[in-house]
Amino acid sequence: MIAHVKYLPHVLLLAGGLALAGCGGSSTTTGTGGGGGGDTGTKVTCSDGTERASQKACEDAAVQKAADDQKAADDAKEKVADASALYARLVAATTRTSNTAIPASVALDTGIKDDYKAIETLRNEGEKWVTAVQSGNSIGNSKILTRVTSGKNTDYYPVAGTDAHTIKATAFTPRTSQPHKAGSFSGEYQGIQGTFLCVGTNGCTSTPQTGENMFTLSPVGAADGSVGWFFKPGNEDSRVQGSPMAQWGWWLDTKGSGSTAEAGAGPVNIVYNFGTATAGANTANVRTALPVAGGATYTGKAHGQYAVVDGTDSASGAFEATAMLDAKFSGTDTKLSDKVMNFNVGSNWEITLKEADFSSTGNDFDGKTVWKTGDENGLGEGDWHAQFYAANTENAGDVTVEPTHALGGFTATDAGAQMVGAFGATPPKQ
Repeated sequence: MIAHVKYLPHVLLLAGGLALAGCGGSSTTTGTGGGGGGDTGTKVTCSDGTERASQKACEDAAVQKAADDQKAADDAKEKVADASALYARLVAATTRTSNTAIPASVALDTGIKDDYKAIETLRNEGEKWVTAVQSGNSIGNSKILTRVTSGKNTDYYPVAGTDAHTIKATAFTPRTSQPHKAGSFSGEYQGIQGTFLCVGTNGCTSTPQTGENMFTLSPVGAADGSVGWFFKPGNEDSRVQGSPMAQWGWWLDTKGSGSTAEAGAGPVNIVYNFGTATAGANTANVRTALPVAGGATYTGKAHGQYAVVDGTDSASGAFEATAMLDAKFSGTDTKLSDKVMNFNVGSNWEITLKEADFSSTGNDFDGKTVWKTGDENGLGEGDWHAQFYAANTENAGDVTVEPTHALGGFTATDAGAQMVGAFGATPPKQ
């Protein structure tokens, strides 16, 4: 069995009984003063070799050590139980992850607690802020008015409060309807860093909407800057947040109900899901034809769950890692391989994605995986699957253009260990 979790501290084992210090094994020493006032107190040498102020101090220390050892043993037992339970669920989890589309309610519903999901979103490149504003375009689900041209706050843009806005700022947490005092604060609006401004004697309000970091704001920013919500980008050449292009990750459901898992769902009813999805129709932008020459290395994030059942070194839970896909384009003979690495858990873990050929039947790749720890290969093989995508339907079959992104998933296995994950990756920017 590979030592999967060398990063974990070894759990101290309980001694056969409590060796209370001082119970037939202590001695006393008396300090000798001298010169400038040395230690003249009497100390007790405890049975563990330490010196303490009294026999009772020895006994208290021994009792505390016994309690600490017991807690360590209980924690280790709990880790084994948790890892064993998750191991069983991961063995039964879906392996062909791109066949499991991520429902919008799972990916965006903020009612799902953070520790019940890990969803990554890839977005199209948005317009430059100044271009979007000058052209009067709708930005995501938000409309931005022209800059305040007279009166107060002429360096700000009024924000239309009746539309939902993608906002990240400390002032909007906790995620509840709340009032805001007049004043300014830093934050992110439509993917751009800048400054929010609330103007008015009665202050302003924000109300959360369905969707991650989505809010409506009130009142609407007045054209003359006199009242309402406003925003000033830190850099007007920044690009606004583009529309979602793909998503991948994991989430929890309750078995049979199709509803998202909440705190009340018992562990027996929790189902682990791993999947990918594209914006709009799930298969609309799958690359049906690939470049006939060249190559590229696609890089992105992988999210998933792992379980290692290995005595006191047992461990389990969520992981985040880096996915790399090396594409050797040759039309229908295109090959794909590489690895998942840089895990935020484990001891030098790496999942080898063995080379896979392009299948023109499914427009996809299917291959095998090997779980490595350092230079040592694990026992058994898992599976991996991936598809290439285009950012839009226009170039889905254009062999002169390399795919804009890849989505897929994988399983990996070893003796007493199981891992399932999903990934998304993009090529280097030109």
